[in-house]
Amino acid sequence: MPFQANVRIQGHAIRLPFECTQGENHSMAASIDAEKCTACGECVEACPLDAITIEDNHAVVDDQTCGDCGACVEVCPTESITVS
Repeated sequence: MPFQANVRIQGHAIRLPFECTQGENHSMAASIDAEKCTACGECVEACPLDAITIEDNHAVVDDQTCGDCGACVEVCPTESITVS
């Protein structure tokens, strides 16, 4: 199912379509390296499913809500998010 995600490119906010698999054979979720995460919140803003929150100074993904679209990976300035 297509979603729109907020993405910042060189300081400009744009909306891009992303395919998410939520509810469709969902088996993976984004993983966040808490040691690399700076809790900047870019991933929270980019997630079209509101699956990411900031807790204890790092981002946390709700794996039941995450749709594997990778919008968070694209905007993370510390490259601390992976989707596999």
